Amino acid sequence: VEATSEDGTLTLTIPEGTIALDKDDNPLISLEAGVDTNPPPLPKDTSIIGLAYDFGPDGVIFDPPTTLTWSYAPNDIPEGVAEEDLGLAWYDEATDKWVELDCVVDTRNNTITASIEHFTTFAIIGAAAPPEPVPGPASEPV
Repeated sequence: VEATSEDGTLTLTIPEGTIALDKDDNPLISLEAGVDTNPPPLPKDTSIIGLAYDFGPDGVIFDPPTTLTWSYAPNDIPEGVAEEDLGLAWYDEATDKWVELDCVVDTRNNTITASIEHFTTFAIIGAAAPPEPVPGPASEPV
């Protein structure tokens, strides 16, 4: 089964035979993904690329994991963030931290693909490269 968002940004591919249960162990009957207008803060020097999305219903678990493919606009990548270093992360409410997923960045098609096991808030993230050190004046021996 493949579900794509109305704007074409997100595609969720659920393999045949996948068990998808909600937090009460009932079979999943519908999916939703909405823009998270107030996503949790990211670590220093890390940015959300584009928009964060909250997937629901909350608490859904997939066995085996599903594949999420997310399109991004290169114009959304801030200066100092390398496109090939983009990542896909989910917000862990239990630890109050973003968790980066193993993902594949396709810079030719501007997509990021990762396996996900559950629904929560997800975002494409990018960390700015640390600035190059500026050499100071050479010290002279005394």
